[in-house]
Amino acid sequence: MNKDSLISKDEYINGFKPRSIIYPNVFARYYGLEIKDAYEYLDNRAKTKQDIVSVIELHCPHCYHDLPHRYYNINGLLTTNLKNIVCPFCDEFFDVDINTNNCVYYEKR
Repeated sequence: MNKDSLISKDEYINGFKPRSIIYPNVFARYYGLEIKDAYEYLDNRAKTKQDIVSVIELHCPHCYHDLPHRYYNINGLLTTNLKNIVCPFCDEFFDVDINTNNCVYYEKR
């Protein structure tokens, strides 16, 4: 895809429906950005335009599926019992390690 055919970053984000997930790695790939720069742009957009919000999703260390619950801040995550979780996809039990079993995405408001 040539750079002239890319839509603007505003158009890209505005094209999402409410509660849709914006994946930083897809955003970075589409615009040819480093992943760090994509997160920086999306974080800044979340703070300034407030039409997206960062969201933390946990994933199973066995099957790697994202678990269904979304956390909108670290406090919500830390006040949740993260012991003996059952994955609804593979039925394995596990304790969540918040350093490795999570991904930060963005949700369209």
